[in-house]
Amino acid sequence: MSTYAFDLDGTLDISPALRQTLSALRAAGHRCIVVTGNTSAVSILSSLGLVVDGCHTVGPVDHSAEKVAYLQSISADFLFDNDISNVSAAAAAGIPGAVFVPTAQELKTAPTPQRSKRTGTGIFPGHLDLDLQRMKG
Repeated sequence: MSTYAFDLDGTLDISPALRQTLSALRAAGHRCIVVTGNTSAVSILSSLGLVVDGCHTVGPVDHSAEKVAYLQSISADFLFDNDISNVSAAAAAGIPGAVFVPTAQELKTAPTPQRSKRTGTGIFPGHLDLDLQRMKG
């Protein structure tokens, strides 16, 4: 069976379809791991009702490099992430992935972005923070 890695912020936390994908992969016998910079990941996953095979938190300094090193250490086969730099770094290391882009409906129903201690920005890349605030406002 394969090992699938998922980001949390801006991905699993806002997308019912991605959560269903994770659950379906686990039901088919695949291993699903969450790799995130969010130190509250375990409680967030619990609140979403998600069961995963592991959860690893990476630090804020070299996020992509740490993520890729961990993915390599667990022999991950695929990465779902909303940050193209993480997916690109994984691909350069031989781990394919997909950049998750939320739908308009997912953005409308997403939790209000938390400010990242790492960058001072919200959990969504670039303009999506502003779009989300306009949709909710």
